Amino acid sequence: MTQGPTPTHTRSDVVAVFEATETPGTPLTASEVAEELGCARRTAYGKLESLAASGALETKKVGARGRVWWRVEGSSTTPEEAPEATVEAAAATGGRTDGDGEGSDDTDADGSAEGDGDAGSDASADADADGDGSLAEAQFREFVETVSDYAIFVLDEKGRVRTWNEGARRAKGYEEEEILGEHVSTFYTEADREAGRPETNLARAAAEGRVEDEGWRVRKDGSRFWANVVITARYGEGGDLRGYTKVTRDMTERHDYEQRLREQRDELDELNQINTVIRDIDQALVAATSRDGIEEAVCERLAASETYAAAWVGEYDEEYETMTARTAAGVDAPRLDAVNAGDGDGATAVREAGAVALRTGTVQRVGELVSSDSESESGESVVAVPLVHEDVEYGVLVVSADRASAFDERKVAVMAELGETISHAVAAVRRKERERTLTALQQSTRDLLHAETHEEIGDIIVTTLTDELTLDDACVYHFDAAENTLDAVSWAARDDGRASETRALDAGAGSAVWQAFVDGDTGVVGAGSDTLVVPLGEHGVLAVSAPGHDGFSGNTRNLVELVAATAEAAFDRVESQATLRERDELLQEQNQRLQRVNQVSTIIRDVDQALVEATTRDEIQRVVCERLTRSDRFRFAWIGTPTDSGEALAPAAQSGQERGYLDDVDLAPAPAEAAEPAVTALRTGNATVVSNVAENLRDGQWRADAFSREFQSVISVPLHYGDVTYGVLSVYADRPGVFEEMEESVFVELGETIANAVNAVESKRALLSDRVVEIDFHLGDDASVLGRLARRLDADLTVDAVLPLADDRVRVFFAARDVDADAVTDALAEVDAVESSQYLGTAGDRVFVEAVVAGPSVVGALAEYGAALGSLTPAVDGLQLTAELPGAASVREFVEWLRGRYASTEFVARRERERAPKTREGIHAELDDVLTDRQREILETAYYSGFFLTPRQSTGTDVADMLGVSQPTVSEQLRTAQRKLLDVILDGRTADSATSTPGKTESGGVHGS
Repeated sequence: MTQGPTPTHTRSDVVAVFEATETPGTPLTASEVAEELGCARRTAYGKLESLAASGALETKKVGARGRVWWRVEGSSTTPEEAPEATVEAAAATGGRTDGDGEGSDDTDADGSAEGDGDAGSDASADADADGDGSLAEAQFREFVETVSDYAIFVLDEKGRVRTWNEGARRAKGYEEEEILGEHVSTFYTEADREAGRPETNLARAAAEGRVEDEGWRVRKDGSRFWANVVITARYGEGGDLRGYTKVTRDMTERHDYEQRLREQRDELDELNQINTVIRDIDQALVAATSRDGIEEAVCERLAASETYAAAWVGEYDEEYETMTARTAAGVDAPRLDAVNAGDGDGATAVREAGAVALRTGTVQRVGELVSSDSESESGESVVAVPLVHEDVEYGVLVVSADRASAFDERKVAVMAELGETISHAVAAVRRKERERTLTALQQSTRDLLHAETHEEIGDIIVTTLTDELTLDDACVYHFDAAENTLDAVSWAARDDGRASETRALDAGAGSAVWQAFVDGDTGVVGAGSDTLVVPLGEHGVLAVSAPGHDGFSGNTRNLVELVAATAEAAFDRVESQATLRERDELLQEQNQRLQRVNQVSTIIRDVDQALVEATTRDEIQRVVCERLTRSDRFRFAWIGTPTDSGEALAPAAQSGQERGYLDDVDLAPAPAEAAEPAVTALRTGNATVVSNVAENLRDGQWRADAFSREFQSVISVPLHYGDVTYGVLSVYADRPGVFEEMEESVFVELGETIANAVNAVESKRALLSDRVVEIDFHLGDDASVLGRLARRLDADLTVDAVLPLADDRVRVFFAARDVDADAVTDALAEVDAVESSQYLGTAGDRVFVEAVVAGPSVVGALAEYGAALGSLTPAVDGLQLTAELPGAASVREFVEWLRGRYASTEFVARRERERAPKTREGIHAELDDVLTDRQREILETAYYSGFFLTPRQSTGTDVADMLGVSQPTVSEQLRTAQRKLLDVILDGRTADSATSTPGKTESGGVHGS
């Protein structure tokens, strides 16, 4: 038989451990109590739970699985005062209650009993096998049979039921005859039987003398109740095991009550922990200045608490098909990727729950998910909390815990309130951010109003984007229309230590940046699509980088596009102002030029007036130089005339501060880059302007000579009249750039005016000169229209007069000898240069004709040079030409000039003669010689009677009546007198050789030459 030891520890021993602490009410764990008692932790845990259930101790859950117990100071309740103690004592002593009936207990760490046994103490003392029993045993038997609140019965040494009382029947539902002989395992659950718990409890009771256990037991009808069981071993006198006494009490109500108390305490404790976390979150929200800061604070504090395992904030696309994590804590990237991708049932459930939460605005519980921790005995629970404020979605907060029951209705309500608080905080921060953004945009707009260059605009824009809108990187590309390129003009990165990535973007032709500029469309570039490119109209492109979870959301993109629109307007303003400035500068420059031209024009008008009054070439040259240098605008002026070689110049007139310049400078021909401007103008026949004498100072000695005399700019203008060059006018100024395009045109016109004036005085001098040089030439028939006409008619022509007309035309009166009038008319019709012709009549063998000829003529060429036409006889073999020059004219120069115009010119003869000037008296004398007395009388009578006035005061009949002659006589004599008068005035011939022809006399000169 097995010797059973007596119980070693009672609940009083456990209470004594708490009373022995230095500070009353000190909490102890089950491990600490087991160490003091020297027993197993499970045994101590069971006794602690029993004492807590009876009110002898207080208990509280600590953390997820821990628990502590303590004894309230002043408590009078003792374990012995409980009714169970009396029953246990009686059962242990066979009816005597003065012994300790408590045995050991063995529970695991979480308070669940491993051993078997129905609640209560085995108070019945089974009768001896020999049937002997004392009076006390009889009394105890009677006591046991009458107790109804306890199931007290005896088991034999194999665990079979030997006795049964009323309390056992009521507690377990079996009648005595149904249960006697059945094994005690009948009352255990199937799980306990499979685990061998009944046998374990009996073995422990036999070994330790007593075992106490609590757990679920099964009634006859299959229902369960929570039982407190005490099994006490019964030994014979020799110490051999005789059986067991088993006391069971139904503790279901107390168990449920205790369970509720524990759950309430645990829930309150957990709520307290949640409230602590939320208070911590509230403080963090107050200090947060950004949405990212809020989300990071919430997730970090939730994940760091003992209540929750992980938390993250995600946002959905517009179709709620994809969720992207913005901020996370306590969860690894693969898990987030699985949720984002919907990889697995649990991940899909979380993603769908978040979508439903946002759509409905309510917290969604995902349910129990299998934990990824294979060692955990509990599941995982998840809630999705919508973050919505005033219909604006900010995402969903996902919180997970490693317990399946972590989110009941109360905790879900707490999560809903937390979601509202977070949403309100995010909305407030976003509102502040918008206010800051608007303030920054207003400031940047004000700054842009004062920007003057593209670089300044770019600097303001990139600074606003990176500093105020907290974007990572920004760069402004400006379009260079001249080079057709996009050039980075301004860039900035929020991290000063990082190079600008947007500046490094490819902006060449065909790139995304270039395409955005060409198409005018906003888009994203980069491997991660984290760079936004916005065209700035025709000015360039703005590139902005914002990598990360937020990227370019609708609000961020709108702000960037708003900044870009502001920048584009600023660029428009700057370029418009630049255009206006350029226009103003151009107008100012034009005004200055007009002022200068006006000054020059005033000088030129003064010169023109002087030219009108000048009567000689020398006077013209002198007054021009004097008038030009009269004002301080021009420092020096001189006119040079060509030498005999025609390639060098000789000073003819000068005025101003010459300071020996003409004595030092070389006016002979020289290479183009080294020649003095006057020599160059003579050689080229065009105006020569040197805007800055100091430039290329070593190109010609004349530059050094001029610069030493403070001549800074110069213009030289040839004096041309037709093909005749009378010299070169040179004007010098003491400032660079005086002679610009407009001034040049004025001086060119002045040069032409001077040449015309010189030509006029030379021509006048030729006409009035007493000494005339006559030069005879022979020109080929191709030199004149009349020469070609004479060859066509094969007859010589006699030119009576050549009258100049406008537009380089002349009217010619000529006669052809021995030619039919129709032949002359037909020949004229075949000559292209003849615009019109008219047959005047025939006298003898001569046909008189008038013709208008277009194009250059010999007569016009002579007039350009200042020479007079003495005679012109077109013949079959060419033209016989006599030209008259003033006596001082250069015959050689004239001959060379005429040969330059007509290559077929042949010099024939040269004569000099004196020409008597016509005077009033001389003309009267000639008229007396050519007019008869009757002709003079009729002419004077008609004149003084008003016949030649308009309107006439007398008619031919009136004149005839006055003279007493017939009217035809007056008309005939009047015409004859008029012809003779004009002949004297125009040709200077006498009437001795006059004949009555339609044209001129045969020996006369050419009128109009």
